[in-house]
Amino acid sequence: MAKTPSIALFGGLLLVAVLAGAGIGLVNRDAGPGAVRTPEPQAAVAPKEVPAREVVTLKPAAPPPVEVSDPDRAAWEAAVARNTLEAFRQYVGSHPAGKFRREADARVEALADEADWILASKSGRALDLRTYLEQHPNGAHAAEARSRLTSRAPAAVPAVIKKLENRELEGDAYAVIGEATFEECAARCAGEERCKAIELYREKRSCGLFDGLPLQAPKPAIDVGIKLAASKAGLVATLPAKTKLKVLKRRSSPGEGFDTTFDSDYASCEARCLASERCQMIELYKPDAKCNLFDHKRTEANAEDDTIVAVR
Repeated sequence: MAKTPSIALFGGLLLVAVLAGAGIGLVNRDAGPGAVRTPEPQAAVAPKEVPAREVVTLKPAAPPPVEVSDPDRAAWEAAVARNTLEAFRQYVGSHPAGKFRREADARVEALADEADWILASKSGRALDLRTYLEQHPNGAHAAEARSRLTSRAPAAVPAVIKKLENRELEGDAYAVIGEATFEECAARCAGEERCKAIELYREKRSCGLFDGLPLQAPKPAIDVGIKLAASKAGLVATLPAKTKLKVLKRRSSPGEGFDTTFDSDYASCEARCLASERCQMIELYKPDAKCNLFDHKRTEANAEDDTIVAVR
C-alpha cells in the first residue's frame, strides 16, 4: 500500500512522454523521416501609409512702406498747428480742391464769426451789430446781436441828411448795408466823406450809399436821404448872365417835384433838369438851396421872391 503513489507518478510521466512523441510525429509526418521542417513563409504585411507632410511656403516679409510726400496734408497740418484765420485762408487759397477743404471752410467761418463779433460787441454801435448780422446771419452770436438791437432806443436822423419819402435814386450804390433803418443808414452816410445820398428799401431794410446825386423818381416804400453841405455860403446869390431855361420872376410851383436836391445853385439845378427828358421846369428855393424838378409847367404868383422858377 505504501508503493501506490510512486506507481501512479510513473504512469503519469509515461503518458506525457507518449503524447509528446505523438505530437512530434504528426508535425513531421509529411516530411519524411529525418527531414527538417521549414517554417512556412509569413504573408507580407503592407507598410502603413504615412500621410505626406504639407509643404508650407513662407512669403517673404513685406518691405516697410516708403513715405510719399503729401503736400496737401502737410499744408493742412501746418494750418492746424497755427490755428489762425489767416492760416486756414491760406490753405484754402493754395489747395482749393484739397482733402481738407470742407473742414478748412468751417474753421474759416467760425474764426471770422468770432473776430467780427469781437469788433461789433466792443463798439456796441447799431451799425456794427447790423453789419455783423449781414455777414453772419446764422452766426454763433446772431441771437445776441439781434437782442442788443431790439433793446436799443431808436436813433435820430443826423441833421446833415435830408429825408425825402417815396423816392428812388437812379443808378447803383457804391455800398449796400443790410438790416438797417433809415436813421442808421443816414448815420453811416454822414460819417463817410464819399457818401452824398442814401436810398432805403423799407420792407427789405436794405440801404444803399451813393457817391453822387443821381436823378430821382417817385417810388412807394423807398426813402431817399440827401447829404447837406457844411456851408451854403454864396449859393444862388446871383443868376448866371445867360441861362438855357426861361426864368420866371416871382413865381413858384405848388407841391414837390419828382426830383429834389439840396445845396444847389442855379447852374447845377438847371443842368440837372437838362439832363432829364422828363424835366419841364425847375424851382430853386433860395433859403435851403433846394432844387426841385417838375414834369409840368404849372406855377403860381409868389410875392416873397424866395424862389427862382425857370421853364424849358
